[in-house]
Amino acid sequence: MKTKHHKKGKHEKNHFRARKLGEVLKDWHHMHYELLSEAREVILRGIWPPINAMDDSLQYLEECVVLSLSMNMIEKISHLWGLKNLKVLSLAQNNIKSLDGLEEVGSTLEVLIIARNFLKDTKGIEKLIKLKELDISYNYINQPIEFYRLISCQELKSLAFKENPFAEKYPDNIWRQEALKVLPNLETLDYIKVEDHERSEYLPMSEFFKLKGDMIIDSPKYMIYNDIFKEAMEKVLHAKDNKNDEEQFDSSNSLLSMQYII
Repeated sequence: MKTKHHKKGKHEKNHFRARKLGEVLKDWHHMHYELLSEAREVILRGIWPPINAMDDSLQYLEECVVLSLSMNMIEKISHLWGLKNLKVLSLAQNNIKSLDGLEEVGSTLEVLIIARNFLKDTKGIEKLIKLKELDISYNYINQPIEFYRLISCQELKSLAFKENPFAEKYPDNIWRQEALKVLPNLETLDYIKVEDHERSEYLPMSEFFKLKGDMIIDSPKYMIYNDIFKEAMEKVLHAKDNKNDEEQFDSSNSLLSMQYII
């Protein structure tokens, strides 16, 4: 039985001055005796007073591979354009409401930890083309389409999605079964290894888009998906049928040509 989704309040307003990221990075430099331009791992977790914004001081982290800004008061993802080598980013336990800004590291990021924030959607996740691990648990994602967007992350092997309202609609065993139908290549789901016997015997969702519309609708395997997904899939198929140039609609890549749904 799933536990009740815990409501997370923002940090209470106390009488303190939030620190600028540039100040914190300067202190980090003096503490570690390492040039920011050469640092490969920068951990700024739980700074007090907390960091309240990402700023252009991040441009100095040219060689940074691992960056943690978790347990601060950041509300917006920004200024990642200078981190050309970033592979691991932790922004857990902040006040973030959108994934906007992650596109700047879309070609390199492999691990994103953004649990315990205020996310209601996953728009922008399709830009993270190399993402292998995602922890987006303990947020406020409620709509099925926001979960289905994850199909765009074709290299995704580890996902934590628990304690989002959408996942909580299902008992644990049903949730795992349904999630694996959508993301059959997962090796870990909600911090638990996926066993072979858990994998669905049904055709993965992504395979439907390699078939013609009438074959999909007539397939008995199609019936395993709920009405909300059927409606979304039919919108994709309708968009595909109305394309003059089918090559412009590469449905085998992702469901994700999400612009055809939303």
